[in-house]
Amino acid sequence: MEKKTSKEWLSILKQKYTVEIHEPDGWDRENLKYSFIQEEITADEFLKRLNASIIEVDSSFLKAKNVFADYTGDIETSPRFYDETLPKMKRQDKIKELLPGFRELILSLNSVSADLAHLEVADNVKAYQRVRKALIDHEKAVRDYRYMIDNHRKEAQKVNKIAKKY
Repeated sequence: MEKKTSKEWLSILKQKYTVEIHEPDGWDRENLKYSFIQEEITADEFLKRLNASIIEVDSSFLKAKNVFADYTGDIETSPRFYDETLPKMKRQDKIKELLPGFRELILSLNSVSADLAHLEVADNVKAYQRVRKALIDHEKAVRDYRYMIDNHRKEAQKVNKIAKKY
């Protein structure tokens, strides 16, 4: 099969699809200039490297039976992005490979759930404390107003007594 640099293969893909490489994990990061710009590779190898990287593509790229069909003119023998770049695995092997990750995910979700519950309880306690403090402050203000009203009433009674004498 024909060999080109990754930059050239990417330019061919970009003629038809939107493809952005965010993290080029499929290429040699320590010598990215050589690995991506100078090293000549096949379309198969390019797709394997693309598949190992963090990329952003449009949906038509993922749905395409063959991403290089327009370039090669051969739909059947040209490489496909997912089907030929990922290793063929039996369903049971896939499940075995995914189970530890799922267990970790479930454990971390349980931990996050417990943390959120703890935060919710802590927030409820804080809210209760705020409401309690507001009620205590309100009671104090009511007592102060009652005291002030009683003092005004007593002064009014004194004024009335003095006014009755005259």
